[in-house]
Amino acid sequence: MVVVGIGVSSPRLGPSTPWAVGTLIAARIIAFGTLSGAVANPVRRFGPAVLAGDTPFLAVYLPAPLLGAPAATVVVNRRTRTRRADR
Repeated sequence: MVVVGIGVSSPRLGPSTPWAVGTLIAARIIAFGTLSGAVANPVRRFGPAVLAGDTPFLAVYLPAPLLGAPAATVVVNRRTRTRRADR
């Protein structure tokens, strides 16, 4: 979310933002997909994990989007304010 926010708010970085996001998603899949069985969608992991009794990673996957989205918003807003103040 931070990469998207910064890319969208910057005319210079805007054209390369989709490439950066795609690269980060691919890196996440490669790094963590085989470890936990879930990649980007915590809801898709919830049902199979509960039915299989494999719930240790749910403590990370379920609250992470709820905490990460507001944190990304704060970072992007602070960066945007700093950039506007410098102009």
